Amino acid sequence: MGLRELIGRIRGRGDEPLGVRGERYAAEFLKRELGMRILARNVACPQGELDIVALDGEELVFVEVRTRATDAFGAPEDSIQTHKRATLRRAARWFIKSRRLGRYRVRIDAIGVIWTEGAAKPVVRYVRGAFRLQTR
Repeated sequence: MGLRELIGRIRGRGDEPLGVRGERYAAEFLKRELGMRILARNVACPQGELDIVALDGEELVFVEVRTRATDAFGAPEDSIQTHKRATLRRAARWFIKSRRLGRYRVRIDAIGVIWTEGAAKPVVRYVRGAFRLQTR
């Protein structure tokens, strides 16, 4: 594989990185297929970053998106390790507290996006309630 091909695989179509494209598609999927309302994307906070924050009825949903060009090494959504889960929990608590959203039920979902080279659309694997937001 040459450098140009490697860069193309990492970036995806045009100059848009594969991860950015996957997150954009995931947000569209949540709206179109599941009827969620997207409140925020790529929220930076002292504890890390939240990919997508959405509202599903009366439930506040934090969605971690993992995008890959292949699932040869396992499902992308399965790559959310213990450390990342803890970071997401801290970031979600920060978001809830900083915006005074404690009245909502909360869950953390995961979306695996597999966007193979040349495919017009990716395969999306959605995991509702992928792990719990444990209270301290």
